[in-house]
Amino acid sequence: MALEYAQRYNRAYDAVFWIQCETKASLKQSFADIALRLELVAPEQNANFFENLQRTIEWLRLTSKKWLLIYDNAERNNLLTGCWPLSGTGALLLTSRSYFNFFEDEGRSGETVECFNLKEREELFMKLLGSKWQTENLGEGKMMSHIEEAAIHTLLDKTGGLPISIYHSANLIRDPDINPTQTVRRFMEHFENAFDALPPRAAAPRDHLIRALDTVWSISFANLTPNARVILNCLYLFEIGEYDECLNMIAIARTAVSDESSFLLSHLLNTEGVAYYELNMLGPSRRALEQCLEIRRSEFGNDHPEVAISLANLGNVECAEGNYDIAYEYLNEAAGIRESLGDEAAVMLGLNYMQIGHVKAQTDDDAAAYAMYQKSEGVFNKYPNALYRAYLDFAYGNLELKKGEFSTAAQSFEKARVRARQISNWHPLAAATNYKLGCAEFEMDNHRKATKYLNSALDIAEVRSPGNIDGTIARIQWKMSEVFLDETGGEYNEQGIKLKEEMEFRQKEIAERLGVDLRGMDEWPDREKSFDLLVPGYFR
Repeated sequence: MALEYAQRYNRAYDAVFWIQCETKASLKQSFADIALRLELVAPEQNANFFENLQRTIEWLRLTSKKWLLIYDNAERNNLLTGCWPLSGTGALLLTSRSYFNFFEDEGRSGETVECFNLKEREELFMKLLGSKWQTENLGEGKMMSHIEEAAIHTLLDKTGGLPISIYHSANLIRDPDINPTQTVRRFMEHFENAFDALPPRAAAPRDHLIRALDTVWSISFANLTPNARVILNCLYLFEIGEYDECLNMIAIARTAVSDESSFLLSHLLNTEGVAYYELNMLGPSRRALEQCLEIRRSEFGNDHPEVAISLANLGNVECAEGNYDIAYEYLNEAAGIRESLGDEAAVMLGLNYMQIGHVKAQTDDDAAAYAMYQKSEGVFNKYPNALYRAYLDFAYGNLELKKGEFSTAAQSFEKARVRARQISNWHPLAAATNYKLGCAEFEMDNHRKATKYLNSALDIAEVRSPGNIDGTIARIQWKMSEVFLDETGGEYNEQGIKLKEEMEFRQKEIAERLGVDLRGMDEWPDREKSFDLLVPGYFR
């Protein structure tokens, strides 16, 4: 509807901006894109979300141009507070599954389009099914027409007047591969079964509208080819970075997999394991990846590249849990497979060498770690990969930081930060490099620079956070408290004490949620290392 409006009335506006409101990350990325498009910030400028938002809102308020802002998929009021102009020469269009006055404007002159009422639902549904379908199933003299009408009313009630659910339901009903009889009563059997079998969401319980929509997606999954299902889940994970939602989509996709030993299931398990790893939930990550490895060994033998992927992922999990000998065995076996494959596996082999180097660094074998990083660098010089090269710069920086070479470490972290931002301003590596730059500057007594980098890290971490204080945020804020407490003037001493106490309290909550064992933590000589356990392994 919003797209149709924007296309139909495009000439009425000088500028049209689309703001994705599904998540905090997509919302902030939208405002960053608008600020860049309007040249309110320079591409190389490390502007945070609030700077982008304030400059955009000010431009909208002061410009004489007529603009249209489309807030798409707005579901959470607390996420959108303060994210629209209160005046200006433009218009706002907001789409949502919920009927809610997001703008809190009792005197607004615009219109709110609610979910369809019963009459509107039926009109849309019948139009989508078409006159031929109506004649064949509801025409005069059709014996089952009253049953079909009852099924239609039940379906429309279940979908709650949500147009996207009605639209896709109509398409599924007319699809002979999914619904051979092409009747609503038979489709309702599929719908009720899928509705009851729907797995719980990883992020939060569903309301009735979302449950109905997820049921429609579940039925759609059953008709996709295996490769399409796998690609959809992989894109969902790596493109939007919403790991809770990704896990939800995987759970729905798994209901459509009948063969528990299939290659398709192994792909879903691998994606599930990686998603849990990104959330630093290592127990469920290991379980998914071990099942994936078992299927792939059975399907392909021991020397297949898919087996190498599973081995390397399990090596990362074991390293994050401190099981370094087991991690080395997994990663070394993966490297052996990739070395035998030649050029086709070269990039992944370079990544493998870096992962082995990370294990060596964790066991304080710095010479071996550096040698593996050098091997990795040689591979990436021949077979460039921007993301992996950024991780390699980050790894070099960690090694140098540990050795007390703070200036050199800062240079390595800066290289990694620049490369990460070329991929995305909100990439998790961008947060990690800003954090490490803050640590390096702190060690060199550059408190102002340290605070600047830590604030930048916090901005990115809050964008990526599921809405609460997670391990990444807690680690950054604990380090900020250290900087405050080290200030010679004592100006921020009270603030530092309060922040430190809060983060050390939060640390225990987060560790319990993640299943991280912090017993004996108070006796550790370096409390900072205990906060490292709250973030994914390669950001430590």
